[in-house]
Amino acid sequence: MDFWDVVRGRRSIRAYDDRAVDEELVLKIISAARWAPSGGNCQPWRFYAVFDPVKREALVQCTFNSNLPGHPPQAWLREAPVLILVCMDRRKTTQRYDRWGREYLAPQDCAAAVENMLLAAVALGLGGCWVGGLNMWDASEEFDLPAHLEPFCVVAVGYPKEVPGPRPRLDLDEIYTRI
Repeated sequence: MDFWDVVRGRRSIRAYDDRAVDEELVLKIISAARWAPSGGNCQPWRFYAVFDPVKREALVQCTFNSNLPGHPPQAWLREAPVLILVCMDRRKTTQRYDRWGREYLAPQDCAAAVENMLLAAVALGLGGCWVGGLNMWDASEEFDLPAHLEPFCVVAVGYPKEVPGPRPRLDLDEIYTRI
């Protein structure tokens, strides 16, 4: 696929068909994530691909469908055959960059990795959706994560049942300034 087709074709997919996603494709998506830029090459990410339906449901229950935890979970996630729990290891960036690395660099690095994942999914004929509405404390407990790993987000992956049209984008003259 042409790069610009991949970028322009990325959508937040919230409806998936019944086909299972082969683990080999998930590994390609994770491989794309590990090639994301990372400050000081710290690579503060860890990925948990959740295929098991019981564990997927547990992860769905850790999500929320509003601005605050305690609201109903994002039920549409149940359709996704794979949920990838993206976690941050802030120790890696803190060791090198202290507070700045812990508070700013680790989330930026993980965000770049997630975008690579979403673009890779499109290039592989899949769809994905970045879900930030996640109760990280519940997810940590549910998946018995080591204390140094902090859940960052969930990425749903599957074959799109439907692909929505493009959402409006700001014109370049609204976001670009030459100095």
